[in-house]
Amino acid sequence: DQFFGVSEEKEAKEDYSDNFHETSPASKDKEVYEMPEPKPLTVQENYEQLSFDQDTKEKRFFQNLRYIGQYHQTYLLLEDEENLYLIDQHAAMERLMYEKISKSFESPKAECYELLIPLRLEVSVSEMPLIMNLTDEFAKLGITIEPFGPTALVVRTVPTWIPESLESEFLHDMINHLLHEKTTGKARLYDSLAKKLSCKQSIKAHMKIRPDEVGQLLKDLDQAKMPLTCPHGRPTIISFKRYEIEKLFQRVMG
Repeated sequence: DQFFGVSEEKEAKEDYSDNFHETSPASKDKEVYEMPEPKPLTVQENYEQLSFDQDTKEKRFFQNLRYIGQYHQTYLLLEDEENLYLIDQHAAMERLMYEKISKSFESPKAECYELLIPLRLEVSVSEMPLIMNLTDEFAKLGITIEPFGPTALVVRTVPTWIPESLESEFLHDMINHLLHEKTTGKARLYDSLAKKLSCKQSIKAHMKIRPDEVGQLLKDLDQAKMPLTCPHGRPTIISFKRYEIEKLFQRVMG
């Protein structure tokens, strides 16, 4: 029989542990099947080299992708010859709504509709004269405001881009922003409102989307100014190269 001292036994265990770490199948599996990091830059590169339809003269990066399906009712799966793409349906729709609403702010006169039942808003006595001095600004946005006593306002028309169930919430936001215009500025006001509206009106995660709706979404993304990010700066689309996926299945080496 062979006996070890304490130090020799410890050294032997360390040698065995090191040897096991190198040859363990579990260790190898962890290395082989580690998920590759998404490559947003691939999308940017492909988008910058997008093709144009010669008949319509339209950008066709998104429309040239083949729709595979919806994952977890949150992400759209698409492909081209070399890449697999995932689109965040909420982020993509949010980008489209943001640009649409922002464009309406730039119009000299916003489209509006008359409320069947005028909306009443409560304000403070000190806010009332300030708001009345801003009636022209509200009118440009398609909002008709009239005083209704010393601490109340009546709203008779609102712009079409405000959802019917959210008029009161967004009108209060507008009033608060406009009252502090000297510090926030109109550009910041419109940007803040557009972001909030676009988020509220966009399709959410865990919601089913039909193939025809996906087709329209892709077409609209091709027409967007900044389709690769949402208004808050998050990516709308990421990609995996085919080579990266094939490495996961050990179809290629290196």
